[in-house]
Amino acid sequence: MPDYLGDDQRKTKEEEKDDAPIRSLDEGDIALLKTYGQSTYSRQIKQVEDDIQQLLKKINELTGIKESDTGLAPPALWDLAADKQTLQSEQPLQVARCTKIINADSEDPKYIINVKQFAKFVVDLSDQVAPTDIEEGMRVGVDRNKYQIHIPLPPKIDPTVTMMQVRVAAAPAGSSWMCSMKSIFTRHTETCNVQKQLLYRRLCCRWRRSPT
Repeated sequence: MPDYLGDDQRKTKEEEKDDAPIRSLDEGDIALLKTYGQSTYSRQIKQVEDDIQQLLKKINELTGIKESDTGLAPPALWDLAADKQTLQSEQPLQVARCTKIINADSEDPKYIINVKQFAKFVVDLSDQVAPTDIEEGMRVGVDRNKYQIHIPLPPKIDPTVTMMQVRVAAAPAGSSWMCSMKSIFTRHTETCNVQKQLLYRRLCCRWRRSPT
């Protein structure tokens, strides 16, 4: 059957030519592609950024361990073997309270500690604690054998205090906060109720602990 289009108008698979071989890019082409999209001062800016990163690295090395929210060093700086040896060498400490400091201005001050509200001892400091770190009424950690003060401890937090923490809630959309005498009186009443409940709980606890 004759072709009505003609041989010169119809493209056949036999006439398709092979594609040219793909030529790989050389270093000059790669360098030219990197220059696309860069401004006049891109090279200078890149050099300044590299210098800043090097300075930050030096500063971090000089400052040492960077503080974190948890108070721990990065895992790369942990020495578990040394920590384990330290825990084995140190003795467990007992919590006491320093009630009074005798001869605080002298070279050899003495400290009266109260252990579990039933025993009082006159002790001195260990070599690891400075005299300025200990104050009257402070909780301290003492050795069970020698009763020397080894570390100062933070104050004990009453569990009822955590219940009284105020949470700031967002105001409802479309309403403005207005302070009036009624709102002030309501807040004052709520505060008094909380204080009255806390006082009632403490009195009940003391009444239960008191000998019959």
